[in-house]
Amino acid sequence: MIYVFPMYGLGGRIWSSAIEDYVAASLRKLDGVQVDPTRGYSQWRTIVARIKALKPGSKVVVIGHSMGAASATYVTDSVHVDLVVCYDAAGQACSYIGRNCEKLLDFQDMAFALVPKFRPKALPGHKQKIVNVQTLDGHTGQPSDPKLLRKIIEEIKELRK
Repeated sequence: MIYVFPMYGLGGRIWSSAIEDYVAASLRKLDGVQVDPTRGYSQWRTIVARIKALKPGSKVVVIGHSMGAASATYVTDSVHVDLVVCYDAAGQACSYIGRNCEKLLDFQDMAFALVPKFRPKALPGHKQKIVNVQTLDGHTGQPSDPKLLRKIIEEIKELRK
């Protein structure tokens, strides 16, 4: 089983509705994938607690948009995460990616480049874990991009192997 934990950005459904309505809803249709309810960016500690309650060795994916993307990286400060997906991290600095994260997809919007200083960064020796994908979707449009969803699904399929 692969466990997915999605997070909204600032404003919840107002600005990040596609995280639940498109991304999480699509992932719920995949066999062997369990998607938790989408939580607000400030609820990352709840996600940490949920992950700690899983069987050891469970595959874990954390997805966030905007401030939820930054919060998704905070989860890796406390627990192991196989895949972190950051939809245009903004509003707060990300944690540095290190030994608790296997891979991070950094979906970076270039249409407005709201906050380039908030891009995910890695600790020394872990830079190869961050895959940057640039888009022109707009900050709030990114989670609705089917190409980005396909990339997440590809990564989840790799986790099944």
